Amino acid sequence: MENNLQVNKSKGVNLANALRDAAQLIGQVRLGISLTDSLIKLPKETRSAAQSLAFTSLRNRPILISAINQFVHKEISEEVEDLILVAASTLLKSSPNTYDPHTLVNEAVKAAGFSNKTIFAKGLINAILRRLSEKPEIFTMGLIEYQDQYPSWWLIKLKKTFPKDWQNILKVNLLPAAVFLRVNLKKITRLAYLEKLNTSEIETLVIPEKFQVLAPQAICISKSIPVAQLPGFDEGEVSIQDLGAQMAAHLVNPSPGDMILDACAAPGGKTTHLLELANCQLIALEKDALRSKKITENLDRLGLSAQVIVGDATRPERWWDSMKFDTILVDAPCSATGIIRRHPDILYLRRESDFKDLERLQTKILINLWQLLKPGGRMIYVTCSIFPEEGEKQCQHFAENHQDALRLDTIGQLLPDLWHDGFYFGVFQKRQ
Repeated sequence: MENNLQVNKSKGVNLANALRDAAQLIGQVRLGISLTDSLIKLPKETRSAAQSLAFTSLRNRPILISAINQFVHKEISEEVEDLILVAASTLLKSSPNTYDPHTLVNEAVKAAGFSNKTIFAKGLINAILRRLSEKPEIFTMGLIEYQDQYPSWWLIKLKKTFPKDWQNILKVNLLPAAVFLRVNLKKITRLAYLEKLNTSEIETLVIPEKFQVLAPQAICISKSIPVAQLPGFDEGEVSIQDLGAQMAAHLVNPSPGDMILDACAAPGGKTTHLLELANCQLIALEKDALRSKKITENLDRLGLSAQVIVGDATRPERWWDSMKFDTILVDAPCSATGIIRRHPDILYLRRESDFKDLERLQTKILINLWQLLKPGGRMIYVTCSIFPEEGEKQCQHFAENHQDALRLDTIGQLLPDLWHDGFYFGVFQKRQ
């Protein structure tokens, strides 16, 4: 659920290599492997460029495929389609990667020559990209013209759940996510950090008051930049975290000395945020040992400390010491359908059949962690899903089956918009 600052430029690298690697990333998504897992295997020289190309391609895939299909009159292989897709993504007005059309075509043809699976299609790739570059208006089609290129389960589910909002959700997901910083108030004030950004000539945007009040440490910068260019990043003055994700710690509202459990805590954004807000006694629980290391790394960079436990939230008897918590934050595993614009591969990795398994897991986590909460304590339930079976319906079901659970008013469902990702927030208090 956490936001990662990324370098959205393909300049300064060999374009043919970047196109080849980006196309391979798309191919990995076809095989069910996430971009995050595939990226770490790429050479550092092309990783940022390939990432930007792949993200732009997947985010705009329905439009791009619809445009490409207008010039393809026979079936083409997946490998050829992937290469055309990433090359064509640079022709979009919204693309952070733009090139002279002649250069783009030449480099794409060169990239085709790197593999036996694409070398035979050099002529086709040349012709399609030239036609696309000559007709930029082809990318300005309306939603009705490209909606069939989305996975069918996604479109059907979206229309059924949000008959008034589904089109806006699709449109928002076409846009690159805004970049938000979270100021570490233990190191510096928000105002002082804004002054540092101004001195470094890093432009910021004014966050609407209705959102700023829910995430008072947040700062929005106007464009993505390398983290090395952020003043004070290595010194722990600031972190990268979506505006919506920053709201969770403020719902917890920790006090000094509170015993808090942050369940499903990796990569540690909410863990560190809670510790920035108060000197609480915090346990960060994460099932994945490899991902738990990211929690420790973030704690170290920010100069904070917590007990990091590798353990399963559905099996507390294996790690819990019987000390009950004042507050439990459950950042539950979910479909991640609220962060598709930030992780566009989700749309092509997720299956409709996943939802039932996720619902059962969420229910199991809530039931097992509830027994760890003190009477009078609160449990904050968070997902980055937009669908009610993982949010409101999940909370309704829990309340109906736990007479000692009192539901408190809170934010509820946030649909993705220009300022934040999609999240659900629910809050329960255990009756005395």
